[in-house]
Amino acid sequence: MGHSWGLVPITGSEADGVHYDQVHSLAGAGMPPGWAPAPGTSYDHWGYTDALSMAQQLGVVWDGQNPNTNAAFGSHVYARDGDFALPIGDPSVPQVYGMGAEQPTFRGSVSPAENHNLIASDQSENQKALEDILREVIQ
Repeated sequence: MGHSWGLVPITGSEADGVHYDQVHSLAGAGMPPGWAPAPGTSYDHWGYTDALSMAQQLGVVWDGQNPNTNAAFGSHVYARDGDFALPIGDPSVPQVYGMGAEQPTFRGSVSPAENHNLIASDQSENQKALEDILREVIQ
């Protein structure tokens, strides 16, 4: 289990041949080039919309090789007050929802630093996430 950039040495060691039964990302930053999910390993990403996930959406962190969007990771992103979604694109171009790709959105938060650290804390606001993580770890 690695928080933020702490996920990098875990996934990097996998790229070098280390095997884990489970890998858990707590607001994980990304996986290095050459990383691929290992057969027999379960992967989960846990977090809130935070400064790192906002940078990841913009493609400025690990070139899109992020646990919150990688299909190998089960993604568990918890909502908090202050979260928001902004449509991206030209507002003058009509969007036909339900007929293919939805209009992309940028997911943000008014508490990006607080949210980043919350997932790795024992604060009362994080208890639901901690309980969910515990259930997954002891499974």
